Amino acid sequence: MNNLRGESTSDLVSVVIPTLNMSRFLGEAVQSVYEQSYTHWEIILVDDGSVRGEYLEVQAIARQDPQRLRLYCHDGHRQRGASETRNLGVMQARGSLIAFLDADDIWLPDKLAVQVEVLARFPRAAMTFNRVRYFAHMGGKSEERDQPFGELRTGVYEPPVLTLMFLRDAAIYPCPSATLIHKDALLSVGGFDRRFHKVRTDLAAWTKLTASFPVYADDRVVARYRQHPASSVAQMNAAGDYLHYELAFYRWLLRYIESLAPAVRTAIEPFACERMYYYSVQHALRAGWRSRLAWRVAVAPRLAAYRAFWRHGRWLKAMLPGRAPKPEIMPGERAG
Repeated sequence: MNNLRGESTSDLVSVVIPTLNMSRFLGEAVQSVYEQSYTHWEIILVDDGSVRGEYLEVQAIARQDPQRLRLYCHDGHRQRGASETRNLGVMQARGSLIAFLDADDIWLPDKLAVQVEVLARFPRAAMTFNRVRYFAHMGGKSEERDQPFGELRTGVYEPPVLTLMFLRDAAIYPCPSATLIHKDALLSVGGFDRRFHKVRTDLAAWTKLTASFPVYADDRVVARYRQHPASSVAQMNAAGDYLHYELAFYRWLLRYIESLAPAVRTAIEPFACERMYYYSVQHALRAGWRSRLAWRVAVAPRLAAYRAFWRHGRWLKAMLPGRAPKPEIMPGERAG
C-alpha cells in the first residue's frame, strides 16, 4: 500500500496508548505503530498508575524516541481508570485524528493507511472501525479467530442504527484498537465517560458517537486483540460482575438519551427500557427478592426513576399483580 504521509496536523494521527501494568506487552504494541505504512503519526503513552517497576519500563520506552513519543500520567500518578486515561491522551493530542491502541494489542501494518483513506473518502463519517483478530497463548496452545461482523455490512451508517446494533450484539461493537476518530467529533460528545473505569468505557463512547454522527463500518481485519487473564474483560467475567456492569451502563444510557434529538431518543429507548427491566429483575432475583411481591418492590422504584419508562408504560404495567418477568436468555458477553 502506498505511503500516505502528510505534512500538516489535519492528517496527523495521534495514537493514544493507555497502559496499566502492561509493560510486558507495550513494546510490541509500540513497535506495531512504527511498522505502519502510514507514517504521519505521533504516540501518546498515558500511564494509569502502574506500579513503580512497570512505570520505569514505560519511561524507558518513551525515552527511545522523544520526538514522536510523549508520556503522560495523572496527577500524583494516581489510577483513574480507562476512560479518564484515554481522555488525557486525547487532550494532549496534536493531530486531528485519534487512534487508540491498547497496550496489549498489536496493529497490522496497513491499519492506519486503511482507515485514513476511508475517512478521506467519507468526510461525513466521524469515525471508522474495523474488525480485530482475537489471539491467545495459554497452556502451550495458540488460538486465533476473527471478530464476527454479525449483521453489519461495510459502509456508512446514519444515527442511531449502529447504536442499536452494538447494544443488541456485544460481539460486533468496535474494540478501541480498531477505530479511527475525528478528534473534534469525540470532544463534541464529551469523550469517554469517567463513570466507567474498566469495562463499558468503549461502548459508552461509541454510543455517544453513533447516536450523533454517521460512522463507517469496515469488515477488514486491522489489529490483533490479545486475550489473557489480566485483561479487564477477562477479570470481569472471572469475577461474575457482568450483571453489575450492565446495570450501570443502562442507568447511564437511560439518562443520556434524554439529551438526544427526539427521533434518535425514540429509536433507542424501547430497547434500553427492555434491557433495564430485564437486568433489574435479574438483580432482584439474585439478591433474594424471589416472591412475586418482593421483586416488584425491588424493581419498581428503579424503573420509575427514568422518564423513558413513563413514556413506555408497558414496562411499569409489568409491576402489576399477576404479571411476571418474561424469561429471557442473558445476552452474550464480549470476548476478553
